[in-house]
Amino acid sequence: MKPINLLDAAKSETEEPVVQRYTGQIKYEKKLSAMAKTILNSFQKKYIYYAIDDILDLLQSNPREQKNLLAILYSPVISLQNNFSINFFDIWIDAIYLEETFQTNRLIPKDCPISKPTTYITLKLIYKTSRPKKKVESVW
Repeated sequence: MKPINLLDAAKSETEEPVVQRYTGQIKYEKKLSAMAKTILNSFQKKYIYYAIDDILDLLQSNPREQKNLLAILYSPVISLQNNFSINFFDIWIDAIYLEETFQTNRLIPKDCPISKPTTYITLKLIYKTSRPKKKVESVW
């Protein structure tokens, strides 16, 4: 009987991680501050936990906006974790796009500057997936 090398058996059953993309758009119905826009634009090619750390550190003076931006980042991350069992440390931000629009009321004259700001935030995330590793059964 030929001896079985357990390390080789474990390597053959697992595959290399596959890099995949997730794109989501979030409608933010408040005006973003210039600081928040700068922080969001700095997240290009950054791991998600670094982005969360930046929000916690740089927006301490504005806790409401800090909470809202954290919710924007947590939402797709939790979705990826729940739906695909993605590890938190395997998610990074590829790109963030901000599109600011203003909705005006058609019944108010156009001279009046009353309008509601709406910002559409598009997040492009990259994450690694891998098959769950099978537990190698003991020989004895």
